[in-house]
Amino acid sequence: MRQRDLKFTFVVGEGNLAFDVVEFELEEALCEPFRLSLKLASDKNAIDFKQVLDQPGTFTLWQDGRPARYVHGIVSHFTQGSSGFRRTRYELLLEPQLARLELCCNWRIFQEKSVPEILQALLKEHRVPDYEQRIYHEHLPREYCVQAGDSDHYLHDRLAFEEGLVYYFRFDEHRHTLVCSDRLYVQERIAGGPVLFSAQPEGDNPQPVLHSFRYSENVRTARQTQRDYSFKRPTYDQEHHLAGEALEHQGSSYERYDYPGRYKRSGAGRPFSESRLRGHRRDARVASVSGDDPRLIPGHAFALEGHPRADFNAWWRPVRVVHRGTQYAGQEEESADAPLGVSYDLRAELVPEDVEWRPAPLPRPRIDGPQIATVVGPAGEEIHCDEWGRVKVQFPWDREGRHDEFSTCWIRVAQNWAGADWGHMAIPRIGQEVIVDYLDGDCDQPIVTGRTYRATNRPPYALPDHKILSTIKSKEYKGSRANELRIDDTTAQISAALMSDHGASALHLGYLTHPRPEGGKPRGEGFELRTDEHGAVRAAKGLLLSTEEQLRAGAGHLDRGVVVQVLEAALELARELGDYAGEHQGVGHDAAPQQTLQEAVRDLGHGANDESGKSNGGKPAIALSGPAGIAAATPASLTLAAGEHVDSVARQNQQVTAGQKVVINAGSDIGLFAQGGELRQITHQGPMLLQAQKNDIRLEAEQSVEVSASQQHVLVTAKEHITLMCGGAY
Repeated sequence: MRQRDLKFTFVVGEGNLAFDVVEFELEEALCEPFRLSLKLASDKNAIDFKQVLDQPGTFTLWQDGRPARYVHGIVSHFTQGSSGFRRTRYELLLEPQLARLELCCNWRIFQEKSVPEILQALLKEHRVPDYEQRIYHEHLPREYCVQAGDSDHYLHDRLAFEEGLVYYFRFDEHRHTLVCSDRLYVQERIAGGPVLFSAQPEGDNPQPVLHSFRYSENVRTARQTQRDYSFKRPTYDQEHHLAGEALEHQGSSYERYDYPGRYKRSGAGRPFSESRLRGHRRDARVASVSGDDPRLIPGHAFALEGHPRADFNAWWRPVRVVHRGTQYAGQEEESADAPLGVSYDLRAELVPEDVEWRPAPLPRPRIDGPQIATVVGPAGEEIHCDEWGRVKVQFPWDREGRHDEFSTCWIRVAQNWAGADWGHMAIPRIGQEVIVDYLDGDCDQPIVTGRTYRATNRPPYALPDHKILSTIKSKEYKGSRANELRIDDTTAQISAALMSDHGASALHLGYLTHPRPEGGKPRGEGFELRTDEHGAVRAAKGLLLSTEEQLRAGAGHLDRGVVVQVLEAALELARELGDYAGEHQGVGHDAAPQQTLQEAVRDLGHGANDESGKSNGGKPAIALSGPAGIAAATPASLTLAAGEHVDSVARQNQQVTAGQKVVINAGSDIGLFAQGGELRQITHQGPMLLQAQKNDIRLEAEQSVEVSASQQHVLVTAKEHITLMCGGAY
């Protein structure tokens, strides 16, 4: 176009401060803040920097006396240069408000927000009023999204690019609008008709044209495959495959496989993969042009006309444009005949309008290592978790968290074991300090990997005083009591204890002492199972209580040789004396129940791993064995009951002593038989009654029967008669 029809102007603020434009270079691109570098002149040689820096400014490109293009922004850089006789040189950089986000970085957490919502909040925070979102697709909320020390601008771009959003700027005289959308095809087209192509740059063209057009195709990634993992659906690989468009001129086997895909929901996997593939193929078909039509703006499509190749006369969309201009009139110093004239040209990169161009994806910030956090939850609560045992934490860097259940999302907790309905589970409790690591270094995937003590969470025992104690000690929920597994490795005094404060219940093993923190006074050696409440010992297949020596567990745990030997001897004695008594008119002795019980004890361990292949074991019998004796004592009463038989056998003596009465009652027979000794029944002071209430009494002796009364008389009475026999006579 005729360069003499052009003019460049620049004003700061509300137009109160105007400069002459000497040179300018405007760099603008899709998904990038623009940069307008200006070389200026002014008759003012002492401009207050406060009037310029961080103030709005407007650059105008005039054509035929009318504004053909505005560039509005905020002044980021201002330099005063040399001064001539009449003018002073200045340099200035104009950028959008979006560029200010690069000046701020932060650590913070966004929860349950979609990327469009996060971007809106971010720009509102920076007071970017002119922001327009054009959203055509669903964008799922992100459960947990962290800004991990990166700049606000990097966060803005990273999230936008991951989500498949593009942005560009729209200008008018007093503002610039940031436009963000998830569809490029439906965006603006430039006004004023098609852009013309002319291969003859020489001469003074009457209208703007493109005089250079170079079209290129590049071999790029043809397929994108991504996978990711979600613990809620561990068997589903969330794999997505996408093939690129317009692959007619290249091979289709060039695949990029990325893991992790940075998505946790399958619904987000496809658009994530699609955006990444488009980013890799962003320059698969591209045109490089030059000319002087200032209407070319990134994101705004136009129709090309006049190219000798017909298929190039199509709709194109600029993705990057660099404008340059020089205005010699602005260099005037003193000479009235100084050269006049304006030059302007542009260089641009174009893609076909129907290409859904996307920028290259940006890497997520990687966390350098584990971080410290504190477990948090609702007020008044001590344990706060979900169905997976996940917890919420407060990071020291989080300025927005309120140390409550809203500080973070649910965060997984690594356990020592984690199986299918089995494993280890110890949920970090509110107030505990935890170590948080990040899966794949991803700031959005925290996981609790450990716990540490600190000043407000002291160890169970004072250290290093009790460094020999190893313990697992819990705390009563909303109480002060505890359960504990404690191991004491004191030299020559090792012990272990499993304890509960409820009922002071405990199993102590080894070298028994009072608690070490209380002095550790000896209490004995071996084991103690005790409680202030109730106790029970149950064994469905038999129980052996024995004091038989078994050094270092050298035999089976039901080794019962001594008790079986004693029971066999007792059975033999009972049979021998019982049979003998029966032969001499004694009451018959039934040894079968005793034998059954003896066999049950003998077979007690049959079928166990050390007595496998043996049958008849597993009867619920109790065997008591004490090689040095068994004593049962109580200051109250003792009851011994049997549903069937009670067999009491002693190889030597059985002695029954009562301070008052000995009462023997039998529903049938009572048999007393002494094989080789005496049978004496004596009352020392009271009378003796020998009575058969329904039958006879017989007193028989092989030799003599003596009846005597040492003090008074012998009285024999009968209702009918008394018969005395001697030598066959009566």
